[in-house]
Amino acid sequence: MIQQGHIVRMPFPYSDLSAKKVRPALIVSNNILNGSSDVIAVGISKTPGRHHTVEIDLQDFERGTLMVKSYIHCHKIHQVEKGMFQEIVAKVKPEVLQKVIREINKYLT
Repeated sequence: MIQQGHIVRMPFPYSDLSAKKVRPALIVSNNILNGSSDVIAVGISKTPGRHHTVEIDLQDFERGTLMVKSYIHCHKIHQVEKGMFQEIVAKVKPEVLQKVIREINKYLT
């Protein structure tokens, strides 16, 4: 079952919705929502953003890993059908997840 904190590979749309690229994404929705057909995910890339990113490296994973230092783009929030996931590749440590959620909450409060 998909859980909060999992990193999955999925087709992630460009901002203008013109195309999609398979990339990692962090599941931020809670496990109540994750029991439904949809989840909420934020995009991850190896390119740092100017704002709203959380850096992750090898020591930030509870299970699995990403091959390079990466950046969680907390402002790239998407509702995604679970069938879109290609695989679960990792799980971040709870403190990383909390840092991401705090960053997302800045946009909501």
